[in-house]
Amino acid sequence: MTLEFYQDLLEIGSKLNLLTVSERKIVELLAAQKTSKQIAELLFLSEKTVEGHRTRIIEKLGIPKEKKCITDLGNTEL
Repeated sequence: MTLEFYQDLLEIGSKLNLLTVSERKIVELLAAQKTSKQIAELLFLSEKTVEGHRTRIIEKLGIPKEKKCITDLGNTEL
């Protein structure tokens, strides 16, 4: 992994306080490699609700859509 990748993760990690408790829980589950369907089942939500949370997480953290680093957030303390 490149230095740029780690710099991006640090920047994202500093923005985690922008997330709601529900969004943080979803980030934790994404970091554990759970699918939206699995997260929905675990949290008693609809899959569409989880997808909405994922969209807001990506927007709040400023994650470029071409980057798939949302699951790497598990290495960042919530």
